[in-house]
Amino acid sequence: MRWWRLRHPPARRWAATLASRRCRIPNVRPASRREREIRVSRRALARCRKGSNRRRKVKARLARQLRAVANTRDQHLHRVSARLAREHALVVLEDLRIRNMTRSIAGTVEEPGTNVAQKRGLNRSILDAGWGKLVQFVRYKAARAGGELICVDARGTSQECRRCGAVVPKPLSLRQHVCPCGLDEHRDVNSAGVIRDRGLAAKAASEGGSPSGAPTRAVGPCVVPGRSSPSEGGAGERHAGPSTPNDE
Repeated sequence: MRWWRLRHPPARRWAATLASRRCRIPNVRPASRREREIRVSRRALARCRKGSNRRRKVKARLARQLRAVANTRDQHLHRVSARLAREHALVVLEDLRIRNMTRSIAGTVEEPGTNVAQKRGLNRSILDAGWGKLVQFVRYKAARAGGELICVDARGTSQECRRCGAVVPKPLSLRQHVCPCGLDEHRDVNSAGVIRDRGLAAKAASEGGSPSGAPTRAVGPCVVPGRSSPSEGGAGERHAGPSTPNDE
């Protein structure tokens, strides 16, 4: 999913990219927006004496702030997932291992990690986006609407060309996909197309046929420079899932 930019990495600007319409779903970043007030409350709580009235008040204030963040995130994800399930009979998402993606790289005293601060910020952005919860919401809403959700392998989706299938290596900081076959577009849009095609191929294989040319839509979590993950489409499918932090 892609999210906010400017002072933040590009991928943080968008939550997902839809393949067929080549549009993006914005990332509301609820925790990042209230980061300062939550930090102030946590520091105030750490200075309070245990058992004091002030500690109870500060603790209640912090709980309200965290609850507001969770409610804002859930509301946004419910709207996005409802739209996907309502507009698309088939939704294709990346099968992301979020627990592994957000693992700490701090290391040990003897073998400290590198770029720890950047990785910590990326982990916060991934968790703030709520990719895992989005997949859960889409799964049950698609089933309720009579649709279908397919999760495909996320490996190589940002490096593979959706037109010719060639592998075009590029660092996370490079937001444009340029292939020798002539395809030149945003890497998130290309990744959404790759995810969509993989989903169609998986569905065709399960039905014993070949991928159809029906309108489809792909949605996938973007990744930020140092992170990743959803474009627009017809009534067919959609790909959603954290891709790699992709872009602006």
